Amino acid sequence: MKNLFLTLAFVLGAASSFASDSTEEAVALERTCVPTTLSCGIEGWSCGDTTTEILENAIAADEALCP
Repeated sequence: MKNLFLTLAFVLGAASSFASDSTEEAVALERTCVPTTLSCGIEGWSCGDTTTEILENAIAADEALCP
């Protein structure tokens, strides 16, 4: 009975060690630029790593350059 428990523990331990070998692939973020026209008619590009960052950059440029 003791050997059965030891064998079962060994098999379960070996099986669980193989199950945790999965690795996640890292997704590379690319900086993206989109054409932007500010409220005062100035045309340019707004760049960022995320959509939120692109929008924040466009809004900041509009506030800085347009009265």
